[in-house]
Amino acid sequence: MEKFTARHSLPMALEEVTPEWLTDALSEYAPGTRVISVDASEPIHGTSTNAQLTLEYAPHRSGVLPLPATMWLKAGFEEHSAQTAMYGTYESEALFYQRLASILPFRTPTCYYAGTDPDSRQGIVLLEDLAARQVTFGKATEPVDADTAALVLDGLARLHAATWGGAPYGELPFVRKGISYEEDGAHYFKAQTPEVVAEWIGRRSGVVPVPAAVNNPERIVRAFWRLAELSSLPPLCLIHSDAHIDNIYFDTGVPGFLDFQALYVSSWAWDASYFMVKSMTVEERRRSEVDLLKYYLDRLSRHGVSSPPSFDAAWLAYRQYNAYALLTSIVNPDSFKPAEINIAWTSRAVNAADDLDTLGALGV
Repeated sequence: MEKFTARHSLPMALEEVTPEWLTDALSEYAPGTRVISVDASEPIHGTSTNAQLTLEYAPHRSGVLPLPATMWLKAGFEEHSAQTAMYGTYESEALFYQRLASILPFRTPTCYYAGTDPDSRQGIVLLEDLAARQVTFGKATEPVDADTAALVLDGLARLHAATWGGAPYGELPFVRKGISYEEDGAHYFKAQTPEVVAEWIGRRSGVVPVPAAVNNPERIVRAFWRLAELSSLPPLCLIHSDAHIDNIYFDTGVPGFLDFQALYVSSWAWDASYFMVKSMTVEERRRSEVDLLKYYLDRLSRHGVSSPPSFDAAWLAYRQYNAYALLTSIVNPDSFKPAEINIAWTSRAVNAADDLDTLGALGV
């Protein structure tokens, strides 16, 4: 029997995550489990709702797999979740844990339940409470140094090498192939018009100066859609697509990855560029990006890619793919991430676009 399938409609609010529902859900992972009480922490709001659950179980019978006293719930319980769900955001993460997490060569939290509801397009996961074993979590407001960045790039290279060519993991309906102007998931990107970009730049102008060569909303939007045209061209692999440091944790120095709501089959450079630009200070990126890119290419080879990109091709792709971090950082609302994080990301991305001539690299 396939694990983690939703047998009933999924909760649409935190109050609906009852002991009865949890008993049903967790019994798929550990048959015979019975939850008798649940206490949810104050939720963390963003693209999804995250809440730590403290569970009390009925005494375990012989043969029943014991489950932890705390775990994290992640689901679409926000005011904007009905719209976000239409992009497949919540379903995608649940399907990742159902079908891919156990067979990919990189670390993720243990998943105790992952379910989807085709009617509401809700997706819910119950995940290991990583803090219980004292892992270290990355923070956007605490940018990493080059040595830490190298560890993460090695983890990304493992993922990319294992899926180089895009098959078989890309042959799944919840994994998009590049950014297409026609797909349902492109509605969000289409909404980011030059007028919207200009508004966000203006709104943050007091705290994020945008270099003159970059401060052209029409060029920023054209660069993004030019990148979209390139995003389904080989070489292709499965990518995380949102691999900033907030979505990474470290367990005895080894990076693990969180948040799989936006899986794509696309270019390795999307992950590598996005991570380096958004996770290091501008100064550290400038100092180390060439060496880190060479290191990443070497790790691709060591993890099994027989013909990795040349450095010149990789450097061009690295410059071009910053167009994704550039647009999405500028327009990311403070309801998705706190203002201090959006400010940090936007500052790093606009400076990288200036340093790397991202717009010129895309011919716009």
